[in-house]
Amino acid sequence: MKQIFYCEWLRYKKLTIVCAVIYVALLFVLHAKSPLYTMSELAFILLIIVPSLFAITLGVNQFLLYKKSSHWTYLIHKPLPMFKIYAGLTSVFLAILFMVILVPLTVYIFLIDINQPILVEPRHFLLIPYITLTALSFYFAGVFVTLHPKKLAYVIVLIPFYVLAAEVKGVEQFAPLIFVTLLLFLLSWSTFKEDLQKNLHKPISSLCSNVVTQYSLFILISLATFEMGHIGTSLRTVDLSPQDDVNYYSNAVIMDDKQRMLWNINGIEQDQYANFQNELSLSTFSYFSPINGEALPKMIENQPIMDDRGASFFDKTHKISWRYSHQFMLFSGFDRNEDFVGWLGKRGRAESLELAEKFDYVPFFSQGYLYLPNALMQYNESEQVFDVKLPITENQRVEYTPFVGSNFVAVLLTNEIQMFMKNQFFSDGVVLKPTATIPLNTPIDTVKNITFAELFDGHLISINIGTTKYNTYDRGSADIKDGYSVTYKAAYEADVIQIASRPFKQGWSDWMFYRDFVISYVYGHAKFYFVKGLNVNVPQAQLLASIVMMILVALITTLLMLRSTKSMTEKVCWVIGSTLAGIPGLITCWFFSDWRPDKPIDNNSVITTQ
Repeated sequence: MKQIFYCEWLRYKKLTIVCAVIYVALLFVLHAKSPLYTMSELAFILLIIVPSLFAITLGVNQFLLYKKSSHWTYLIHKPLPMFKIYAGLTSVFLAILFMVILVPLTVYIFLIDINQPILVEPRHFLLIPYITLTALSFYFAGVFVTLHPKKLAYVIVLIPFYVLAAEVKGVEQFAPLIFVTLLLFLLSWSTFKEDLQKNLHKPISSLCSNVVTQYSLFILISLATFEMGHIGTSLRTVDLSPQDDVNYYSNAVIMDDKQRMLWNINGIEQDQYANFQNELSLSTFSYFSPINGEALPKMIENQPIMDDRGASFFDKTHKISWRYSHQFMLFSGFDRNEDFVGWLGKRGRAESLELAEKFDYVPFFSQGYLYLPNALMQYNESEQVFDVKLPITENQRVEYTPFVGSNFVAVLLTNEIQMFMKNQFFSDGVVLKPTATIPLNTPIDTVKNITFAELFDGHLISINIGTTKYNTYDRGSADIKDGYSVTYKAAYEADVIQIASRPFKQGWSDWMFYRDFVISYVYGHAKFYFVKGLNVNVPQAQLLASIVMMILVALITTLLMLRSTKSMTEKVCWVIGSTLAGIPGLITCWFFSDWRPDKPIDNNSVITTQ
């Protein structure tokens, strides 16, 4: 085993040195732009993706050479158990990962800790195991797809990417990463066998390989059908007439603001409609889409540094950089020379830790405002204090950064939209009182876009509402389910009144919205329950279609198994597994099974040559 490790290390020694230099250079470049404790989301993506791509490339390259028949025969006939041969090869990657990534990154964090001990917390070191596990998962995925006899196994590469894209925050995000890393390790080891052309036959490894491949195929098929539906939506004929009784949400998105507003209020009394039509011809419009807006993330105490957003800001008046500390629940201040200058808490600046009043929650700072679950605060640079700008009730939360319109500012809360005069909102030391409050009788994630029109005596606000929760991929121009528009008039010094509400014609049928359950009833529910936390009630038509699909898959798989060389027990397991998995199960069965030849080979026949 040591000899295998040494020979493999000599093979990659020069590459290790080059890659280590490149990664150190990347750390220097990112630090020069922004240190670790204030790095942007893009910088963290680079710190994670670069080792991941390096790992999967090395895994493929390392085993591609040995996959050649002569090399493989020589390798597996060494006087060692198969696992020790495998361990000797893969341990080289651990050594390379340690030297190229872990050592530079650990030294980098410790150097920052030495220079700025206040800024570095235990949660910063979570970046090291996170990158290690991510790189290992990609490496084992690369080894698996290289040694697996079927090209369909390439889809498994999607799984590490899928885990990285999962919307899991806090320390909990390590759980799926550890699970996937161990799973891919098991799969890569299971493909390390004497005959590379044979499929996996051990029950556990075969089951894991099938499930991971099926779920990867499920993701691909779901994405492909979504893209087809999205293209069909974009090609649909657009009717921009406000007098039309029906309209698609996708049409409303591409209408100009005036057309959208006129269509939304069409159906009210003719005299009132004519008055609005005249006013809207002179109005100034503002359009806001939460899909494209800056959503405020929910900060968690002692969260991994990868999840940090809005954790620092710069005081231009006093030339102080304030950086939030989860350890002390305060902002720590540093001057241009990176010398510590004090603390900043709820009640303002304090020279000592004992005098500073800590925050009850982890804040989010953006565009001069501090967002807390119970208040919107503004930083007063002259006084170096946080002024309460907008008290927030217990059941409310600011969901997006304030939207600045022509003469107003709108703040989207959980259950309502509050509007303020622009000059009042940006005045220092003023506690805000909304000029209008528009109710949101719908979850905030169903609000797709809002159109504001400035009138002579107030504003006209039109909200397009609908759900895309049964879609894996949400886009601004994709269709919505149960969509409608509702329009309010917010007159100055008067109550907000609803003047119109119109439903959207559903451009996508229920077959498109519930397509995942037809593709695979089991994986469809698994995705929405574990990924989105939804228990979906599938309509009867789609439920019946999913049952019919499972029956068809069971029949086809049974017919396929008649030509398989597997044992009866394996055939029964394949039929049951493919039936539950649906279309992905059938595809996996087709590619991963061993088939009998059409004509049996006569072992007694002798071929002679003259």
